[in-house]
Amino acid sequence: MSDIERTPQQGYEYVINSPRAWRETAGNLLSASDLIARECRLDEDPTDENVTQATQTGRLIGPLLVLRASAIECLLKGNYVRRVGPIIKDGSYASPVRRGKNHDLLALAEAACVAVSEEDAELLRALSDWVSHGKSPLQLTWDEHFFGRFGVAPAWGAEREGVFRGLVARLIGELRD
Repeated sequence: MSDIERTPQQGYEYVINSPRAWRETAGNLLSASDLIARECRLDEDPTDENVTQATQTGRLIGPLLVLRASAIECLLKGNYVRRVGPIIKDGSYASPVRRGKNHDLLALAEAACVAVSEEDAELLRALSDWVSHGKSPLQLTWDEHFFGRFGVAPAWGAEREGVFRGLVARLIGELRD
């Protein structure tokens, strides 16, 4: 069916159910996160006095992790539509994960049939809270506000950066196959 023959709803579904759209959106989020990452100097030893105050206070690490978590979510959804099927049906969102787990990146990886290592799983668990909680002070319960679902904010240094970069490269590669 050509673009001219599609109704607006069909066009919407075509785009949203396209792995390419999810990959491109993830690319935009990753580009923005790279700008912040350079300011945070993630390749430096976090105990070094030269690490920016913004990283120490979390004023930039929070937005960085929101962007990165959202990018991973897009890559996983792209893999889901590529491997499993559409996430928009008849104009409505059909969540790949069960209710209440919308931003659970590990559950989304499982639904998308993406194999993850234990390091990847730890990273996905740590980033899951940042998809929603990092952009709003409103959480579902008081203890999530103070502790998050997985404890305190994840330490982010060269090792975790390497795991993140490896996972992103693999997810993008799987979308291009």
